[in-house]
Order: sequence, then C-alpha cells, then structure tokens
Amino acid sequence: MTTRHLISRDEPRLLSVQVAEVLRERVLSGELAPGARLTAEPELASELEVSRGTLRAAVQRLVDEGMLTRLHGRGTFVASGGEELSLARLVTITDVFMELKRPYRIDVLAQEVVLPNAHIRRLLRLGRTGRILRVRRRFVVDDEAHVIVENRVAVSACPGLQEVDFRVKSLFGSLDERGVTISWGRRTFAAIADPVIAGELGAPPTQPLLHIEQLSYTSDSRPIEHSDTWARGDRLRLSTALRR
Repeated sequence: MTTRHLISRDEPRLLSVQVAEVLRERVLSGELAPGARLTAEPELASELEVSRGTLRAAVQRLVDEGMLTRLHGRGTFVASGGEELSLARLVTITDVFMELKRPYRIDVLAQEVVLPNAHIRRLLRLGRTGRILRVRRRFVVDDEAHVIVENRVAVSACPGLQEVDFRVKSLFGSLDERGVTISWGRRTFAAIADPVIAGELGAPPTQPLLHIEQLSYTSDSRPIEHSDTWARGDRLRLSTALRR
C-alpha cells in the first residue's frame, strides 16, 4: 500500500496525525533505519502531498514520542533506540533519563559524607581532612537496570548538598540552585569487566561494561565534581553530531 492511499482528506482524523502514522510505520518497518536522516522538509511534504505546516506538526508529534530527534543545523533523524548520552555537550545521565518518554526510577544506593581516597583527593584538590559527598545511583527503565553512577563533590564547595533527594533531583541542577555552576569537563571512556558492578546491573559477570570517568570544572577551572559511570552497552548509547 502506498503512502498516497494511507493519507486521506476524507477521514475525520487530522492530516498531521495520518502523516505521523505513515512516518511511524516507515520507522517500525525498518524503511527508515535508526540514525537515518529524514528527507528535507520541502521534498517530503511534496511526496506526501501535504503542506509543510502539516508535516512539521506530524514530525513534532514523533519527536515528542521520542521516535525522531532534531539536531540543530543538521536536520531530523530517527532515534537510535535505547538511551543516548551526548558527547557534544556536558549532559548528565540524570538529564538523559529525565527526558525519557518511558517510566523510569532512580535507586539511591549510597548517599554519605566520607573521606576520599588519595586519587579523588588529588583530582578535587582537597586537603587531607577534606570530605566529599558520595552519591551512588542506579537508573532503571521498565524494571531493567541501565546505568550506575557514583558522583563525588567536595562538601566545602556546596554545603547542604547532602540533604538533596537525588531520586528526583539532578546533581548539576542542585549545584546550580546553590550558586555553583559547572562550565566544562573531561571524560575518559573505556570498556571494562567488573563482575560486581555487572551483577548490580543484572548483566552476566563477564559482559564488558562501558565505563565513563568524568571530572567537571567551574568557569575558573576549579575541579568541583568527579564521577564514575558504568553502563550496559546494550542499553545506553553514545551519540554526537560531527561537522567536516
């Protein structure tokens, strides 16, 4: 059945709803593969024999559903499936999950003020008695564990942070609320095998995990936060937009 037959002006449904169904079917059938770029708006509107305004409304519906995603200056693409962590900006894991269109929960596995080890003390430029807030969380979607994140922030840099409910609040957002703004950071990526963490994520003990180490800085290049993230590669994807 062709697209022309699927879209009918005699139906009571809005044309934008019908167009969204056509595009949705193209994605679900594999005609539009994950990561594929949609045809430019004028050409696609002409193909579907609808106005560009109708097409925009249909595309927005699928963007809201999470089936399509827009990249500024690049176009509209089919979402790759699974959760995506952008490499192009300092988006946090919490931000990623808060934007989900599916139910999720955050389990706080640990939230405590402790003395850091020598490695963390050196990275955060703390004295020997400097303490950190350690927050360890597990992100779960549809009862499947996707990611474990352990964040560390110097207590002296943000008093009161230990009182935040990190089941519903993001770390960076909580820092912003207290006048501490993270401007940039460094990330290091590796594939590791850790049977203990794999068990926490419900993965086989020998399954490689994506490990991300991050050190975040304020605008004056003061290190403010360090984190380790462990993710199941079959449930979290990395994405970026590149220009030549």
